[in-house]
Amino acid sequence: MKRSLSIIFLLFFFLLPFACSKKPFHIASVNNNVCKRLTGEVVLYCIFVDTRYTQPWSAYDINSSLDSIHYAMEWLENKASENGIPLTITVQYHQNNNVIPISQDFPRKTLSGTLLPVIPAGIRLLDGWSNRIARNAG
Repeated sequence: MKRSLSIIFLLFFFLLPFACSKKPFHIASVNNNVCKRLTGEVVLYCIFVDTRYTQPWSAYDINSSLDSIHYAMEWLENKASENGIPLTITVQYHQNNNVIPISQDFPRKTLSGTLLPVIPAGIRLLDGWSNRIARNAG
């Protein structure tokens, strides 16, 4: 009994520094066709997309989304400032001849149909779809 308690204590003692480390948390979107570092002057370019099998974007939907994006942008800028990181985010959105949404169907009718049943394959399809949209918008 004493031996097992000693082993557990030693294991706990050696693993504690790793459990409390402050290494950055890495997510799948980092270094994957997105902003590499959120510092300095950043442009967030929004592209609204209509598909045949989803509801079209209304003016209210677009304005509401842009309002939420601005709210999130201000929060990010404030958090960066609190941590001594210079950050200025400018929000722009795609507009072609006063038409904001781009029409581009999902590879498989809907978002859930594109992502499922095999999520890694669905993510690759969605990445290709979004890259085509960005190329067409640019």
